[in-house]
Amino acid sequence: MYSSFIKISTRICICLMMVFLSGCQVFAPAATPTPIPTDTPIPPTDTPLPPSPTPIPPTATYTFTPPPTIPPQPTNTVALPTPSATASGDDAIYFYVLKLESKNLKKCGGETPIAINTGIYRTNDVEYDVKIALQRLFSYHGEYFGELYNPIGRSNFSVGGVSLDSSGAIIVDIGGEYVKSDNKCDGARVRLQVITTCKQFPGNKACKLYLNGGSFADLVVGK
Repeated sequence: MYSSFIKISTRICICLMMVFLSGCQVFAPAATPTPIPTDTPIPPTDTPLPPSPTPIPPTATYTFTPPPTIPPQPTNTVALPTPSATASGDDAIYFYVLKLESKNLKKCGGETPIAINTGIYRTNDVEYDVKIALQRLFSYHGEYFGELYNPIGRSNFSVGGVSLDSSGAIIVDIGGEYVKSDNKCDGARVRLQVITTCKQFPGNKACKLYLNGGSFADLVVGK
């Protein structure tokens, strides 16, 4: 009888264990599913282009126009001709500036006239050629021509007229203003420039100068 009791108890224990194990499977929490990684958005690979540069305005250009080589002449004088070829030697018209024997400008005497070629051909019309030569002399207003002295440069002279008298002397009527310097030698030097320029042509041995109707020598050099 004891043996039967043990068998029955064993069966009951087995049944209870089976019930317990079944309950565990029924009430066990569901396993948490492993999260599947979602695709991470890939940033765009194209870099945005910078804005188009502002166009640079064009640089202004300037055309240089050289000044005329021949200075404008007073209205009462003839226009200076432009030579097609540069004249030289006895064919050319000259004007004269001075070489000084002393660098001391106030030491009078010893001045040597030096010919400056205008590049203009002589026409053998003495009156016309003298007028052209004096116009060129009066148009240069620098005190020096290189190392040569040009005292006439400070004055404002113009050629009013050139003519020949009955003796063959050239008569020159000069207009404008003589600007006197504080150097007592300059008056005689100015007259020397004008006389030498006037007498450069063959056969012209005398030149009579007038300034605004008066004697050029009296008004410029003084008595």
